[in-house]
Amino acid sequence: LYQLSYGRKYPELSRYNTPCPKTQFFCFRCLFWLRLATRTRICIMVVRNAYPTGGKLITTTIGEDLLLRNCSPDECRTLTAILQTAGLYESGVDSEEALRAKLAHDPESIIVLAVGGYIRGMVVTIFDPWASSLWHLTVDPIWQGRGYGRLLAEEAEKRLKSRGARIVIGYVREDNVGSRALFKKRGWGEFPMPIIPIEKKL
Repeated sequence: LYQLSYGRKYPELSRYNTPCPKTQFFCFRCLFWLRLATRTRICIMVVRNAYPTGGKLITTTIGEDLLLRNCSPDECRTLTAILQTAGLYESGVDSEEALRAKLAHDPESIIVLAVGGYIRGMVVTIFDPWASSLWHLTVDPIWQGRGYGRLLAEEAEKRLKSRGARIVIGYVREDNVGSRALFKKRGWGEFPMPIIPIEKKL
C-alpha cells in the first residue's frame, strides 16, 4: 500500500483515503487488497491531529498499532470530546470529573480503542453479578465502518464474563440502526418496553 506500514511512514495521510501505488491517486481497492493479504491483521490509517493516548494498561493487541486497553484518568477529556462529537454526551454523567470518579471506583470499567496512539473509540461497562450493563459504545464518526465497534463490544463482553457476569443489558436509541444491527449480530436480543427513564441528582 505505497510503503504504508500501519500509518508509520505517512502520518499526514488524509482521514479518508490513502495513495494507490499504481495510480498515485486515492482509492480503497488497495486498502481492501492489503486487508485480504494480511488476513490476521487490521489495516488502519493514522492522522496527526486526533486524540492522543498515554499507551498505558494495554490489554489486547490487534495488528501492530491497534490496542484495546483500560482508559487512564488523564484521558477523560478525550472521552468527553468523542462523546460530544458522536452526539452522546450527557453533562450529568459524562463530565471529566464523573469519568475520573468512575475509573477510581473501577479502573477496568472504561475500555478505549487506540489506533496508532490515538483514541478512536470507547465503551463504558458496569459490572454487577446480578446484572451488568454496557454504555456508550462509541466510535469517532470519522472512523466508523471499520469494525471498531464490534471489537469494543467483544472486549467488553469478554471482560464482563471473566469477572463473573451472566447477563449484560444496554440501551440503544431506536433510530440508531447501525448499533442495533451490530448488537443483533452479536446475539443480543431486543425487548421493546414502554419505559420512561428517570433520574435524581443526589
